[in-house]
Amino acid sequence: MPRGMILAVVLILTLLTFSQFSQAQSIYHGRAYALGGAYTAITDDYSSFYFNPAGLAHTGFLGAGLGGNVAIKGVPLLPGIELGQGFMIRSPDWESIFADKERPVTGNFGAMAGLRYKTVGAGILHDGQIFFDPDDDQARLRIEQKTSYNLAYSYQLLEPFLNIGALSLGINVKIFSAERIEYDPQFQEELETAWGVGSDLGLMLQVTDNISLGIKAGDFFSNVFWEEEGTERLPPRYVLGGGLVLPLIDMSFSMDIGNLVHEPGTFLRAGIEKRFFRGLLDLRGGFYREGDDSGYTGGLGVNIGPMNVDIALGIEGLSFSKTSLLFGMGADF
Repeated sequence: MPRGMILAVVLILTLLTFSQFSQAQSIYHGRAYALGGAYTAITDDYSSFYFNPAGLAHTGFLGAGLGGNVAIKGVPLLPGIELGQGFMIRSPDWESIFADKERPVTGNFGAMAGLRYKTVGAGILHDGQIFFDPDDDQARLRIEQKTSYNLAYSYQLLEPFLNIGALSLGINVKIFSAERIEYDPQFQEELETAWGVGSDLGLMLQVTDNISLGIKAGDFFSNVFWEEEGTERLPPRYVLGGGLVLPLIDMSFSMDIGNLVHEPGTFLRAGIEKRFFRGLLDLRGGFYREGDDSGYTGGLGVNIGPMNVDIALGIEGLSFSKTSLLFGMGADF
């Protein structure tokens, strides 16, 4: 058996044996979110450093892009629809926004920017989460933010004839800063900051030109060093994904499954994409289930030469209790 295949088998068995934790990742990418987040086995652009660093071996010569998202639950904007506009305020007055709220509010906002050159990728991620609980006597409002700086590399382990059975291994190393702000019932602020280092591992197998498999071990080894609380080991996030392309009808399918071995935290993501006008327009739909939460996503992509623009929208359940909006654009050569 080739040495590259032996290494891949050992890594896969390690991931499936020791995956004791799973943590759903944020989605910053318009196409990925429109597909329900099922992107581990099909990532092929600048965002590969985040979704699966092994995907960098399957990209082109040069690429760059950016994306962003906002999602909130519990702040009514229209009857029956709940969106948030507090994030649009620079230096918001949290007390005036939340003081009269009688039910919990949760949400997140994030941004991604990245570039790649051949099998090397780099990117910046910013992720923020907000939690408000009117019944919490200690920390009524909590805001957490993290910014990470990433550098990824992918290596082709197997390069068979016609690329059938091509296998690649990828690693992403990152340095990040974090802060946690808590407000008591009188909205007195308490701030704690931290920094950390971490790594992600990934495998991608191109079974045929139309079938792909991917595995990602996110935060495979990541530690956060808080000023007061000391060191925190982040729980690994393990994802197994698959992708299928039907070229005769210009349609593709993808699926991700997280935490196959242990509960809680198991999640399922699935997506479908249909191309029109020789690839000029893509229509997408997706579904996800993470714990007790489930939702539907959709979006479209416009591709003109090397340029692409993606927009996605997601709802939790059918009640619009949580709504997410994402936008992304990129270029690949």
